[in-house]
Amino acid sequence: MRYWTEPALPGLSLLRANLLGHRYTPHVHEALVLAVTEEGGSAFFSRGSTQRAGTGQVLAFNPMEVHAGHTVDHEIWRYRGFYLEQPALAALRAQIGLTTEPGFVANGLADPQLARALLSAHALFEAGEGQAGHEMLIAALGTLVSRHAGMPLKGAGPLHARTVIEPALQLVADRYDSPVTLEQMAAACEVTPFRLIQSFRATTGLTPHAWLVQTRLRAASRLLRAGMTPADAAITSGFCDQSALNKHFVRCYGITPAVYAQAYMHTYTMPSTSCMT
Repeated sequence: MRYWTEPALPGLSLLRANLLGHRYTPHVHEALVLAVTEEGGSAFFSRGSTQRAGTGQVLAFNPMEVHAGHTVDHEIWRYRGFYLEQPALAALRAQIGLTTEPGFVANGLADPQLARALLSAHALFEAGEGQAGHEMLIAALGTLVSRHAGMPLKGAGPLHARTVIEPALQLVADRYDSPVTLEQMAAACEVTPFRLIQSFRATTGLTPHAWLVQTRLRAASRLLRAGMTPADAAITSGFCDQSALNKHFVRCYGITPAVYAQAYMHTYTMPSTSCMT
């Protein structure tokens, strides 16, 4: 097991577990608990009945809701869990556009798309990519609430996505070399962060954070072509350090910034030729 708290979202703690022959006795959490099975499965008890949690299923337990669980048939249960205490819940309610705390009428939610989104968010948090994980979690929770809590979200009407995100695009273009938060982008567009993420995906195919990273990568590429060192290009283009630039550069382009810069270090001239008669 690994259990940790997330600095990017106070009140959020996370668990990654790989269990065999383990039993959770009946208990409660003050937090909203979400768990997604990656492999294997378990049996869980809640609301007077026992059910099976399989791969791709999301478990949701409201704060102070009694539940228990155990592995079954000598099967491994590998899962990832989110524990959202009140500070995190309050922040996320505002970010997805809710005025009251959501409640779930069922504990086992068969929603593979939602499960994949939650697993992706959890993996980003574990990799230390808090901002990207936060955005993914906002999007996943918006989906969770609208599909499974039956609660309307603010501004849920039709959106002209490109028009919505124009102020955020301009903000990123102007300030990519300094910290730019999701909340700042949403405020510039006068929408909730959840609606901003939806509009960004509809228009660009990327989340706001991913768009910011791409803008910084393009800026870093220009600086590297001009002869700046990777370390200086990283800081100048808005990355926290060269390691962060390296990580994103390799992910997107398949080569390191140093290799990229090396290709532009030499100026080639055509050799002179003469005509023999």
